[in-house]
Amino acid sequence: MEDFTTDAPVIEGLSLPNLERLLKLAFAAVRVKDDVPRKSGVLFSPTQREDAERARGAAFSRLLHTPGRAAFNAILDLRRIPDFPIDEASLRQFEGAGCKKFGFRHVEAK
Repeated sequence: MEDFTTDAPVIEGLSLPNLERLLKLAFAAVRVKDDVPRKSGVLFSPTQREDAERARGAAFSRLLHTPGRAAFNAILDLRRIPDFPIDEASLRQFEGAGCKKFGFRHVEAK
């Protein structure tokens, strides 16, 4: 039974392949360039758009915090998506952190 008492997106039960598919769809449908800018500390009522942005972010965060080589490879694969909104330098930061977190050595592709 799902807990509907929280506003947090429910993604814990997704398999890694489904999480990857969800992320690809989320970044295609809820484009970062169209995100609603909000000032910090200013009260507002979230819209469906902001709910979608938050869900996209939760899925991405889940991938970043998923241990294992397959998750690490999925992070690397995001670089290959055309027009992916997170620049390669930022993804490489996650790469490096992932190597330490997942316990293997990063080898730079030539």
